[in-house]
Amino acid sequence: IVPVLTFYFIKDGRKIRDNFLSILPLQYQEKCEEYFDEVQNAMSAYVRGLAKLSLIAGTVITAYAFMIDIDYPLVLGLLAAFAEALPIIGPILAVVPAIILTVIHMPDMIASVVCFYLIFNQIDSNIIIPKVMGNAIKLHPTMIIFSLLVGAKLFGILGMVFAVPVTAFLKISFKHIFFVSRG
Repeated sequence: IVPVLTFYFIKDGRKIRDNFLSILPLQYQEKCEEYFDEVQNAMSAYVRGLAKLSLIAGTVITAYAFMIDIDYPLVLGLLAAFAEALPIIGPILAVVPAIILTVIHMPDMIASVVCFYLIFNQIDSNIIIPKVMGNAIKLHPTMIIFSLLVGAKLFGILGMVFAVPVTAFLKISFKHIFFVSRG
């Protein structure tokens, strides 16, 4: 349901915002409009960041699969691209078909495939994701990693999925509550 809601918030965000603002007293409308615009921009940037991450993962996995001649490299790349949206568990799910295909068709390459996926997962999780998402939603990479850890500890996998957009939302909210409202 989250991708559907995200689509509608991005598509009809202005209408939703305008309807909500119309019920507020005039004196609060301008500040609330700035707030909603900033939140919408951050969520749009988050979705664009996910798209970039998916493109990176899909391209790298497809190129590797082509290089070592694993069957169905485009399928493996697409799986990796879609799995990129799920922190931690996504890459684990994406490696399973690659391992199965390698065991069936190229059993002598299994160690190479597992090593490649482990190395790529470490680089992706610790460098690429924090850097791309940090640039997209204006959060420092350490804050991205910290939010993922807190999300995982409090709410498990679901907490990790929502950790980054919730952190961006909280950053904007605190900024408006503590700084913008005080002038």
